[in-house]
Amino acid sequence: MEKLLCACDENNSDVILIIGNIEPAKRQFVTDAVRNFSDSKQLSENVVLSLSKLETKLNDNLPHKAVCGVRNQSLIIDLTSSNKNQIECLAAAADTMMEVIHLICTDQDENVPLHDVEEAKSAIKRRKKSTSPLVLSPNASTIKRHKESFPMISLQDALLKIHEVIMESVEEATCEIVQLSDAYGRILFETVKAAYDLPPFKTSTKHGYAVLATDGKGLRKVLNVENTFPSISLEPGKCVWVKSGSPIPDGATAVVQVKDTKPVEISDDTYVEIMIEPGYEQNIRPIGDDLMKGTVVAIQNARIGPKEIALLAASGRKDVRVTKRISTGVLSIGSNLEEPGEEPLKPGFVYDVNRITLISLLKEKEFYSLDFGIVDNKLTPIQNKIEEALKKVDLLVTTGSTNDRDLLKTVLEKCFKADIHFGNINIKPGKSTIFATCEINDKTKYVLCLSGNPTSAFISAQMFLIPLVNELHYSCDGEQVTLSACMKNQYTLHSRPRAAWTILEWNQDEEYPSAFSRGNAISDKLVSATGANALLLLPAKESAKESSKTFATAILVKLPKQINDDMKNFCNAQLPKQEEKK
Repeated sequence: MEKLLCACDENNSDVILIIGNIEPAKRQFVTDAVRNFSDSKQLSENVVLSLSKLETKLNDNLPHKAVCGVRNQSLIIDLTSSNKNQIECLAAAADTMMEVIHLICTDQDENVPLHDVEEAKSAIKRRKKSTSPLVLSPNASTIKRHKESFPMISLQDALLKIHEVIMESVEEATCEIVQLSDAYGRILFETVKAAYDLPPFKTSTKHGYAVLATDGKGLRKVLNVENTFPSISLEPGKCVWVKSGSPIPDGATAVVQVKDTKPVEISDDTYVEIMIEPGYEQNIRPIGDDLMKGTVVAIQNARIGPKEIALLAASGRKDVRVTKRISTGVLSIGSNLEEPGEEPLKPGFVYDVNRITLISLLKEKEFYSLDFGIVDNKLTPIQNKIEEALKKVDLLVTTGSTNDRDLLKTVLEKCFKADIHFGNINIKPGKSTIFATCEINDKTKYVLCLSGNPTSAFISAQMFLIPLVNELHYSCDGEQVTLSACMKNQYTLHSRPRAAWTILEWNQDEEYPSAFSRGNAISDKLVSATGANALLLLPAKESAKESSKTFATAILVKLPKQINDDMKNFCNAQLPKQEEKK
């Protein structure tokens, strides 16, 4: 009894197993000791129910009635029996035992995911040197410990932390050469300058006749020649027919449009009468008028779009150096998730919205990812799936199991020795977002964990995922576009700052864009994102009264087609104002 009391009060053990094959007559002493030392009055209802469930499991494998108790958050189990019975009993009840330990640690009146039997077997070990026969150290941390380890930080500080971590850990950007036809959407590795003038020769801007401006008005003999290279030399009193965009013959100093000429027939030769005084270089486009040699056509870290491809092609590039893509994977965690389209949907299950949403969001931004499917919300499957994913990708994005009483923080810290840079954000939604790094085969791997709630995951992805992948690819698009907006609807504020979907509209008569709600004044739903083009960053609730502020910061997500014209009008209206300021 003294050893049992010492193990409970002095050694901070998670579980104490009383083992040995004792006589039935002496077993009552063990039963009395367990019951007398237990803090049965201080246990929550959920712990009591789980203890009863554990005793039932043990009774199925022991020749006598099992007794369990709890003292100072240590689980006590009477396993006195033959050695064979003890091993079989432990294996059969391991999952329930882990549930009890987790409930004791968190002291939460709710069901929690069970660990695997194999995980429980392998977890039997001593946490400290003690006199207790066995100590089981589960991979579960208390909510208090999480709050101490991950203090709440602001959205701005979280984004700054992502930037700092990447700058400290990322190696020098590596590049690869791709054909220009395959370069769309890639990030340019280097600044590119034009290697040639465009056009490389003087060209005509009109259909007409190339002449010498010094000849003035009068008749010109039309040379019956093809205006090709090598170019002919033009002599006084003569002209050459040219089309718009055609090269100008050597010596020609003007092009006279057809409407300013009149054909004249003299014997077998063709003449035209020039009816105006040609101006020097009239209707002639100079060499390099479109693009001068040495001009920057695309800057480093720019995303290559149609305009960049046009300029790169015009500068004579058939291939281009681009930043190597960061391999990305997406994984959903949940024990009640089904693939969309699975029918009939099992009772208590929901469709996995997050994975396909995040993959599509990345694809929209020209980032492509691997699909790692759905994994059960249990320690060993999560560990194995993350291990598999991190062997294949540099960035893993997960959804689900991010709350303090869930498994993900524990898995990352204990199984992968990960550095969790933040896990508690002062924002709604997205409070439980986790950003971590770990080393796999001497290479830094990045893990971003989002909430399993589809609405929260989608909004959080806009705030954290897109800036993260842009930073990892050295993209110029990495910095979020924020602007002040005038709120046209009142929103319900929260104790934390809130990100809410909104529609921004531009009016050339107003200085700031207007922000309209999506029927999400109180809270957002997945459907709130429909038609929205920005996230409105609302302040925290300051008092019992709603804020009277009419302006808020908005993160621009995209410009839907229906407001493009308004945006153009708005921008055009600003030009005269800017000119006045100058």
